[in-house]
Amino acid sequence: MRFVFFSMYDFSRDGGHPIRMYGILNTLATKGYEVVFISNAKRKNNFHHTIVHIPLNQPFSDKQKMYLQFLLSVLPVSIVSLFYSRLLKQIAAVLKGAVKNDETVYFFDYLDNSIAYILKKNNLIASYINDAFGVAPVEFKIKAGLAKNIISKGIIGLKYLSSKSLDKKVFNNGAGFIFASIKMRAYYEKEIFTSQNHKSYIIPNLLDHGFIRTVNTDLKAELIKRFNIAKDSFIFLFSGAYKPTSGVDDLIVAFKRLYVDYPYPNLKLILIGKGTLRYKCEDLAAGMQDSILFLNFIPYEELFTYHNIAHVIVCPDKMNPYSNMIIHLKYFDALVSGKLVINGNFDSVQEINKDDFLSLSFDLSNADSLYQTMKNCIDNYDSLVVKYKDVSKYALEHLTYDAYIDVLNK
Repeated sequence: MRFVFFSMYDFSRDGGHPIRMYGILNTLATKGYEVVFISNAKRKNNFHHTIVHIPLNQPFSDKQKMYLQFLLSVLPVSIVSLFYSRLLKQIAAVLKGAVKNDETVYFFDYLDNSIAYILKKNNLIASYINDAFGVAPVEFKIKAGLAKNIISKGIIGLKYLSSKSLDKKVFNNGAGFIFASIKMRAYYEKEIFTSQNHKSYIIPNLLDHGFIRTVNTDLKAELIKRFNIAKDSFIFLFSGAYKPTSGVDDLIVAFKRLYVDYPYPNLKLILIGKGTLRYKCEDLAAGMQDSILFLNFIPYEELFTYHNIAHVIVCPDKMNPYSNMIIHLKYFDALVSGKLVINGNFDSVQEINKDDFLSLSFDLSNADSLYQTMKNCIDNYDSLVVKYKDVSKYALEHLTYDAYIDVLNK
């Protein structure tokens, strides 16, 4: 079977979304499917060697993306097509030699999903299947609720209305959609779709089985020395974005309580990432610079080594509709680390973590519950390590794209 994928992304940076694209494309190729990828990819070293790359050579900035999506949400596609006639002409030339008659094309990114709709309406492709990687209306609704003044709330509210209008156009004209969870599909069926005349697939944000996870021993030795980690140290680690819903502030509050219970210098919290909440978190951690360590983002390939120096990986996200629909990649990365993992009891996570089968849970948006779970990890560390000793193996066998990807062939 042959699959044709399309993306405007240039793969110059790693992150949750490009890693998902690598996982889906590489897994299909590894299984022997014919995979054609039309994209702006600058780097091809992380792709499976059998994938046929067709260069798009159409760079698209974040600002251009914002304009196109806004125009498409408020104007008829025929008018938007006039504004982007040159781009469409250039894409059409690429598609002509890459896509067979009546062949369905798969699109990845939120921008790609919009491009798919425009191409279909201009009869440049027969049909499309979109990977619904995110839920923009839900994200804007969360941000509107957190806005601190009326102007900001109003602007974000308009973005919410625009994104929902766009989703209704894009999703009601597709032949099928890939959802990251059952909960996510339920949202689209309730809020976006006006009919059920489409194919539906569930593929979570999984692990790429082909991605080699090894400990860089030189880097590990450097980290142990840099962070002054002793044999009796106990390390908690977080990696992700500092957003209002990330729960990093709750994690620091819980850790400070732990430090009162275990007041020795070898109890440490390592925080990796950037974001709008970081200044607040640094203020919360004032005076504890030897025990709460702030690091900037690290290359994805180094994450496994950072995980390796920790005892517990914490995903402290607060309750929010987006995380309740979608399991974040950081959770799967944590599971495969071989370390104890703490994560909130989101509905999306409970789909695979019933009765704390894979990781320890805490009550969402509850710093006291998070504290209790972290304390449990210290008090019962040895027995918990035994309980969860096979989680990494299970994750690599059952929570990879390899275990889910064949649904696209049904």
